[in-house]
Amino acid sequence: KNTLKKFNPELLAMYNLQGQASTLKYYEGLKSIKTIYSDMLQELKPGDFYYVVSDLDKLFNLDRSFFEKYKEKLKKLKLDARITALDTPLAQYFVTYAQNYNHQAKILPKETSVTVDAMITPHKLVIHQLDDPIAAIVIENKPAIQLQKEMFEIMWRALP
Repeated sequence: KNTLKKFNPELLAMYNLQGQASTLKYYEGLKSIKTIYSDMLQELKPGDFYYVVSDLDKLFNLDRSFFEKYKEKLKKLKLDARITALDTPLAQYFVTYAQNYNHQAKILPKETSVTVDAMITPHKLVIHQLDDPIAAIVIENKPAIQLQKEMFEIMWRALP
């Protein structure tokens, strides 16, 4: 909360951009996080991009059953789904079988440290903290989403 307060003026400025429909929301607790993921399934359309940077082991350990079901539902949407993840057993499995889930997946360099799950879609930028306290920031702002999408694509092209 203190970090969020520190950046409050910048976040408010982004929220109040002239001519842009923008929202910034803060969520706490695993139940709220699962609501974000479930809502995202309703918003995504076939062909949409869905880019993720994550520690998949930490994410799935929050509620393995929920995220397994989420993964199966995503598979049916036929998205441009790309995932970059820390080098963990689950990530290695996912890279091997990504095509079975209509995804592409790459492993981040060993020296990478990720403590959040970042999702970029045409509608939202979600930054979800994987360690306690479980929380997320959801940004709905087209220029911010476009910037993160471009940064993800640069990183994607640089990974083997």
